[in-house]
Amino acid sequence: MYTTQVKTAALPVARWLDAYCRPERFRDACQACPDYGKVWSCPPGVPDARTAFAPTEVSISSVTALFGAPIVIYMMAFQRGKSNL
Repeated sequence: MYTTQVKTAALPVARWLDAYCRPERFRDACQACPDYGKVWSCPPGVPDARTAFAPTEVSISSVTALFGAPIVIYMMAFQRGKSNL
C-alpha cells in the first residue's frame, strides 16, 4: 500500500535561473544522447532559459515560477516485498 502527497513551491524566476539553471552541467550528456538535435525539446534547438524569459514586457524579477512534485510513500512491508498483493 502507499499514500501520495503533492509538494508545491513558488520561486521568483530570476532566483531560479541564478540558483538552479545550469545547462553547462548537462551539455556533455545531452550531446551524447541519440536525440540530440533531433527532438524539439532537446538541444541545440531549445533556447537558453534566460533568452526564453527575456522577450516579455514584464521584468523577469517580477515573474514567479510554480513547481509541483508528486510523492509516493510506500509502507515498509510493501517496500521489502512482503506485501500480500
